[in-house]
Amino acid sequence: MAIRPVYVPSDGGDNGNTTGDNTGGNNGNETPTYTQGSFTDVRDGNTYTTVTIGTQTWMAENLRYEGNTTLSTNTSTSEKYRYYPNDSSANVQQYGYLYNWPAIMDGAESSTTSPSGVQGICPDGWHVPSYGEWSRLNNTLGGMHYNVGPKLAGEADLWDDGLLTSSGYFGETGFNALPAGTSYSTGFGNNAFFWCTTMYDNDNVYYSYLSSYSPDLRYEKLPPSSFLSLRCVRDN
Repeated sequence: MAIRPVYVPSDGGDNGNTTGDNTGGNNGNETPTYTQGSFTDVRDGNTYTTVTIGTQTWMAENLRYEGNTTLSTNTSTSEKYRYYPNDSSANVQQYGYLYNWPAIMDGAESSTTSPSGVQGICPDGWHVPSYGEWSRLNNTLGGMHYNVGPKLAGEADLWDDGLLTSSGYFGETGFNALPAGTSYSTGFGNNAFFWCTTMYDNDNVYYSYLSSYSPDLRYEKLPPSSFLSLRCVRDN
């Protein structure tokens, strides 16, 4: 089932004002460098492609670490659950796991700082990004209306046709965001949803997302019981 998320500007939108971090923006005037690398998680032997965009180094694949999470379709705001993309174990190698917020935070509190300071379920030397860190990535690539979504997306044949795949900037950075969707196969093929460490209010958490219907990297909020992908950021 496909969904079309609606963008709701919230406390500064993509300029990072909610965290005081609006560094790295270039308003599309210059192209940052993109440097590829790799990293092996010694906990389970998984190797991930990485990409440095501006001053940030991100995993260029979704996390696929099981850790102390339970494979489940249950919803919870306290138990740590993971879930198969499109309800298939065969998708984990390519799309990573979908996690609820308790799983990715691993007991840590909400963080608005940049860097977040929350290792969570990420490997040693890496952390879960805050809203401000996603905003910084957005600004580094030009911000709203500068085709940030296509620049971050990858594997065009996995995405539904739309404004994302039709852009000439598609795949430019090597970030390789894939449309893993969320639980119960919702959004699989047309949306990539990524957790933040930052709570919006007492009942919801910020997330960043790409949609096949939009050329932008956008932000919304969901309950922490939702299942989304995770990209870890390397500590400075």
